Amino acid sequence: MGLIRVPNPDNIPEAVTTGYQRQNTNIFVIQTGLDTTSPYENGNNIIIPAGGIIETNGVMYKIETPVTLTRNSSQINIALWIEVEASIDGSTANLILVTRPGIWNYAKNGFYRNNNRRTLNWVSTGDLASAPTIGAVYQSPTSKNIYQVSLQKGWYYARMSSGAGGGNGGNTTAVIPAAVGAGGVVSAAPEEQFVFFNINDEPIKIKIGGSGQNGQAGENSTSNQVLRGGGGAGGGGEETILELRNKLFSTKRIPGGIGGKGHSSTNPNSGGNGGCDGTPVQDGMSFFGHQSGTNYSAQGGRGGLNNGGGGGSGNLFIQNGTARDGTAGGNGGTNGWNMPNGSNGGYCNIFSITN
Repeated sequence: MGLIRVPNPDNIPEAVTTGYQRQNTNIFVIQTGLDTTSPYENGNNIIIPAGGIIETNGVMYKIETPVTLTRNSSQINIALWIEVEASIDGSTANLILVTRPGIWNYAKNGFYRNNNRRTLNWVSTGDLASAPTIGAVYQSPTSKNIYQVSLQKGWYYARMSSGAGGGNGGNTTAVIPAAVGAGGVVSAAPEEQFVFFNINDEPIKIKIGGSGQNGQAGENSTSNQVLRGGGGAGGGGEETILELRNKLFSTKRIPGGIGGKGHSSTNPNSGGNGGCDGTPVQDGMSFFGHQSGTNYSAQGGRGGLNNGGGGGSGNLFIQNGTARDGTAGGNGGTNGWNMPNGSNGGYCNIFSITN
């Protein structure tokens, strides 16, 4: 059948021991897994204030005076849990720091390690002493979108990455024939790690951030071999987010790159500078008087706002009194947060933390 009724206490006259037993059974059921402690960190110290109640293996303990636990040299910047170490006769208990929480025991309503000792429902800041790298319980697609996953109660370790982004556009070369600036190539974002506690078996929402597009190469001049545009920069990478009970764990957004400089190979300093990510579109343009008169360069690449920086333009070139058009810089790549769902993105892989 699987379920056993827990008898309610009543005021019907009967044997004293029977009535008290029902009452005690109810109390025991309610207190199983109780943890009212509130640990907090203060530098390398972890402090557990007085007054908290802990139930472990059927025994209740109360913290009579504040407890201070200090990290040893090997525990600096390491994620730590607090284990309840009961005395042999169970009359007292100590609290000690450990690097693993154990697994959720549904019968005892708490986390228990292989030594049958309970850990509190709390973890310090820091990285895992030894992080799991294989056997993920959830491995996200590497496509921009919103996903949902259900996990059992437990402590989990997430390895997450934003979408790829950045990559500066290339400058043109100062040789004849000049070479256009190459488009910036987005780079994979650095991985970030988070430890989280899933206590309510609730669905977890995961938003995979989109990758930016590569920038476009600068334009070749159709009228002269010495004029070339700078390359557009790669677009920015969008952050990846894990949402649990309205608490967010988020990677960092990767900014778009900087557009490359365009110029005439006969005057390397004559072209426009590339625009930067997030700057107005006109900052991806350059107007530069190479010689007397009203000479100016062609428009730089489209950049800023929704894209990585645009490439700088090649300057207007005048040869034997004949004007030659400047060359446009390459467009910056679209930022990942403006890419559609289903495009390339980061990832979120989740591992179970056990003993």
